[in-house]
Amino acid sequence: MKHLLILIPLVILSSLGASGSPYQVGNDEILTSSSTPQDDSHPPISGDWQLVFEDNFDYFDTSKWNADLPNQRKSVGSSDACFFIPENVQAKDGKLELISRKQKLKFKNKHGKAIKKKYSSGQINRYAKFAQTYGYFEARMKLPRSRGLWPAFWLMPNRISPKIWSTFREEDGQGMEIDIMEHLTEWGPDRFHYAAHWDGNKDERQSIGAAYRKASESEYRNFGLYWEKNLLIWFIDGQEIRRWESERIADIPLHILLSTEMGGWATNRIKNLPATTYIDYVKVWSGKAQLNPIADYGTEYTKRQGKWKDKGCYLISRKKDSSLTWQPKITPGRYKIYAKWPETKKKLKAPAKFVIKHSNGKKEIVVNQKLNANYWYPLGKFTLGADHQIELKAQNKAKVLISAIRYEKQR
Repeated sequence: MKHLLILIPLVILSSLGASGSPYQVGNDEILTSSSTPQDDSHPPISGDWQLVFEDNFDYFDTSKWNADLPNQRKSVGSSDACFFIPENVQAKDGKLELISRKQKLKFKNKHGKAIKKKYSSGQINRYAKFAQTYGYFEARMKLPRSRGLWPAFWLMPNRISPKIWSTFREEDGQGMEIDIMEHLTEWGPDRFHYAAHWDGNKDERQSIGAAYRKASESEYRNFGLYWEKNLLIWFIDGQEIRRWESERIADIPLHILLSTEMGGWATNRIKNLPATTYIDYVKVWSGKAQLNPIADYGTEYTKRQGKWKDKGCYLISRKKDSSLTWQPKITPGRYKIYAKWPETKKKLKAPAKFVIKHSNGKKEIVVNQKLNANYWYPLGKFTLGADHQIELKAQNKAKVLISAIRYEKQR
């Protein structure tokens, strides 16, 4: 069947992801894509894989998981509006349940100060029990609908040293929080978020992330992450959502956390409790993906119309109805096409239009360049022949930008 996939672009954030503050959502980009049920016996990307961890939660195995947080007194962690307590974690009918309740609790923090909360919730983690550098990580989950909840599936360093979180590559390697999936019940059932955060929790903190929509007939969703040196690829239900390439990506072992936070970014108007996040399984594979061959074409266009200004690493149009056309020599076949453009302070009054001539006709893709910057934006999959072409058009006197076009050969 056809599924609706709505994406909000990769942006620099100030939020703390699964442990932090708000990201504003709006101006969705809409893509349609077809998908088939995922075969969860292996990752949804070809590669040489070895299953190194699997838990189907026939029971809660304390040799695999902690139900408390590391370095917290009373074995209690806290979210914006709740305490995480082990009593809210239970295995039942082959599923793990993280239960969120209205429950008044008081605990002392590490400084001895009494902290009161009106709610309790559950989380699990593999701190000091299992951590891995690179591979594929996946969880199948059914998310709650009650207002004010924030379920998440994420990775963190084993924080033995504060430097592991920071940028000390020579001594400790590069740490990072990777949010494979975050969901605010305030958004409705089919909107999710992914992110990465690094360089601490203070002014120097940096982040990337985006929200997206992906509808499904199934209550259970598969959330996955492929991680290799300098590359992260996020997946939902076996479909690639985004990929991020950077030398700053974590290169040290990270451990798994699954949690249901409450309040804060998720809104403090919490209703309809108790509520439960269900986890069907968690799996981890080691190995490396067999990525499709790619070819990038920057300002190596075939045809240029109108006025364009060369800004070094990108081009910007200067006149109404300007266009650029790419028609590189390729082996005919199936390709996934991406475009990339930079952020700019220039006023972009209208969206950019890409027109792709393929073996079965032409397709127009309109994108909002005010939002979609600094990552490879997928234009779609096409069967291309020797006479194919990709054209970028400026419309209605609006400026458009381009850094490069990418061709990814499909196997």
